[in-house]
Amino acid sequence: MDFESTLQDEDKNIGEKSRVYEKHVPNSCGIKLNCDDDTYWIPIKIFNNSNPEKLIEDVILDLEKKA
Repeated sequence: MDFESTLQDEDKNIGEKSRVYEKHVPNSCGIKLNCDDDTYWIPIKIFNNSNPEKLIEDVILDLEKKA
Protein backbone atom coordinates (compact mmCIF):
# COMPACT_ATOMS: atom_id res chain seq x y z
CA MET A 1 0.00 0.00 0.00
CA ASP A 2 1.27 3.46 -0.86
CA PHE A 3 -0.38 6.81 -0.17
CA GLU A 4 0.36 9.96 -2.12
CA SER A 5 -0.40 13.39 -0.71
CA THR A 6 -0.42 17.08 -1.46
CA LEU A 7 1.39 19.51 0.82
CA GLN A 8 -0.95 22.14 2.20
CA ASP A 9 0.25 25.32 3.90
CA GLU A 10 -0.48 25.48 7.59
CA ASP A 11 0.59 28.02 10.17
CA LYS A 12 0.14 26.74 13.68
CA ASN A 13 2.33 26.98 16.76
CA ILE A 14 2.78 23.86 18.85
CA GLY A 15 4.30 24.70 22.18
CA GLU A 16 6.86 27.45 22.58
CA LYS A 17 9.51 26.26 20.10
CA SER A 18 7.67 24.27 17.45
CA ARG A 19 5.55 25.33 14.50
CA VAL A 20 3.65 23.40 11.85
CA TYR A 21 4.05 25.09 8.47
CA GLU A 22 2.83 22.32 6.12
CA LYS A 23 0.68 19.23 6.37
CA HIS A 24 0.24 16.21 4.11
CA VAL A 25 -3.28 15.81 2.72
CA PRO A 26 -3.80 12.34 1.18
CA ASN A 27 -5.16 12.35 -2.38
CA SER A 28 -4.56 8.81 -3.66
CA CYS A 29 -3.65 5.32 -2.58
CA GLY A 30 -2.53 2.20 -4.39
CA ILE A 31 -3.04 -1.30 -2.97
CA LYS A 32 -1.58 -4.49 -4.38
CA LEU A 33 -1.94 -7.87 -2.73
CA ASN A 34 0.80 -10.39 -3.51
CA CYS A 35 0.71 -13.99 -2.43
CA ASP A 36 2.57 -17.18 -3.34
CA ASP A 37 -0.83 -18.79 -3.84
CA ASP A 38 -2.31 -17.29 -7.03
CA THR A 39 -5.79 -17.78 -5.56
CA TYR A 40 -5.18 -14.76 -3.31
CA TRP A 41 -3.20 -12.59 -5.74
CA ILE A 42 -5.05 -9.32 -6.50
CA PRO A 43 -3.88 -6.76 -9.11
CA ILE A 44 -3.16 -3.18 -8.14
CA LYS A 45 -6.14 -1.00 -7.27
CA ILE A 46 -5.83 2.79 -7.28
CA PHE A 47 -8.03 5.07 -5.18
CA ASN A 48 -8.25 8.80 -5.98
CA ASN A 49 -10.34 11.39 -4.20
CA SER A 50 -9.88 15.08 -3.48
CA ASN A 51 -11.75 14.55 -0.19
CA PRO A 52 -9.16 12.96 2.15
CA GLU A 53 -11.79 11.58 4.55
CA LYS A 54 -13.65 9.84 1.71
CA LEU A 55 -10.36 8.49 0.34
CA ILE A 56 -9.44 6.94 3.70
CA GLU A 57 -12.96 5.54 4.10
CA ASP A 58 -12.83 3.88 0.65
CA VAL A 59 -9.39 2.38 1.36
CA ILE A 60 -10.48 0.99 4.75
CA LEU A 61 -13.66 -0.52 3.28
CA ASP A 62 -11.60 -2.18 0.55
CA LEU A 63 -9.11 -3.57 3.09
CA GLU A 64 -11.98 -4.92 5.20
CA LYS A 65 -13.37 -6.74 2.14
CA LYS A 66 -9.96 -8.25 1.45
CA ALA A 67 -9.57 -9.36 5.09
